[in-house]
Amino acid sequence: MLRYFPGTALQRASENGRVRVVKILLEAGARVNAPGGRCGSALERALRSRHSHVEQLLRSDGASG
Repeated sequence: MLRYFPGTALQRASENGRVRVVKILLEAGARVNAPGGRCGSALERALRSRHSHVEQLLRSDGASG
């Protein structure tokens, strides 16, 4: 069974607090401010999920919001 998770890989990793994955995606050129629709951007997802370490990483890479 296939499951659909809305958003980019960076947004999902941010929401789940996956610091290492977030770093890898940012180094590979992931768009830090990509729109996230109703689920929010990577930064919004990190904030909502209370992953402050991911929030700091995203902000240091230019995330705004």
